[in-house]
Amino acid sequence: MPGWSKPAGKAGRLGFTLVEAAGGGMELHDITLDAAPALARGSATISAEGNLERADLTALKLSPGDDMRVSLGRAGSTYKVAVKGAVVDARPFLKGMTSGDDKGGKEPGKDIEADVAANIVSGFNGESLTNATLKASFKGGDLRAAQFKGRFGGSPLSAVVRSERGAPLLTLDSADSGATLRFLDIYKRMYGGRLALNVYLNDGPQAGVVQIKDFALRNEPALSSIVAQAPPPSDGRRAAPNANDVGFDKMRANFTRSGPRVSFSDAAISNAAMGFTATGWLDTAKERTQIDGTFVPLYGLNNVVAQVPLFGPLLAGGSNEGLFAVNFNVSGPIAKPTVNVNPLSAVAPGFLRKLFGAGSGDTFANGAGPGGPER
Repeated sequence: MPGWSKPAGKAGRLGFTLVEAAGGGMELHDITLDAAPALARGSATISAEGNLERADLTALKLSPGDDMRVSLGRAGSTYKVAVKGAVVDARPFLKGMTSGDDKGGKEPGKDIEADVAANIVSGFNGESLTNATLKASFKGGDLRAAQFKGRFGGSPLSAVVRSERGAPLLTLDSADSGATLRFLDIYKRMYGGRLALNVYLNDGPQAGVVQIKDFALRNEPALSSIVAQAPPPSDGRRAAPNANDVGFDKMRANFTRSGPRVSFSDAAISNAAMGFTATGWLDTAKERTQIDGTFVPLYGLNNVVAQVPLFGPLLAGGSNEGLFAVNFNVSGPIAKPTVNVNPLSAVAPGFLRKLFGAGSGDTFANGAGPGGPER
């Protein structure tokens, strides 16, 4: 059952009344599944060939807080599934999407057209979507097309899956990037922001690009440590008076997802007071990270040098790296990483700063991610 499997050795109970149907099929009445936290009540019809023809579940729970009803019917080789719910816990499904299990040896699945509507969809870290709807089409068990809509409070979220370059491409837009990342259990310390994301959902590593505008990072230990260790500007002022709550104008990054591990390159994040470039990875299953990057204080003024043809790239090192910048490294547990800053790199021009490490990074194995959702 999608989103649930009974743990080995854990007690469960399944009961039903079996009635022979006309044509040699069977009808299952008073179906009762009790295998905590899963619970189901309903009826079903099975054809003489052993195929499931119809099912009506008047009550379905896969998680303790679930409250769902499911109806299923067969039209030719396609199953049409309708799910209505007051509350649906999305966490088991999200865990399955990031488990990293190899799909290469799986048997072909069914053709399915799904229509889901739920008043509340619960995600990770206390985040929930309201008034959520999903229409999805599966061919042989593989997702071919989908449309999803929901809201984080007053902030809408929408997602569309369509076929492109022989693989399903997910395009996601959210008016609350922080809530979206917490819902998916990717990152917890971002607040607000407009998110636009493209990612291919093919088997194996999934390449994508993300862009976020007008957001804040709160209580991010790595950010606080980098700002604290970086040499101050010549006038003695720090680049960020309060590194525990910093607003940023924009962020853009290429990334590749392999199960719970997200690797990113060419990441750039900035506001008028500071900027960062970064390459690295986060593993949400192991709760660990490794990031190399460059911190640019007074980004708005400092980065002007990088835009000068010929001499800009030579002195500044890149379009997002200013003349005055420092290299840094973040590694270890995501909740409390170790941060190292190389103060010597602050006085070196861009082409020399590379010698002190950080800021270069690797690209995708295929050279680049898909075209970005520029807005």
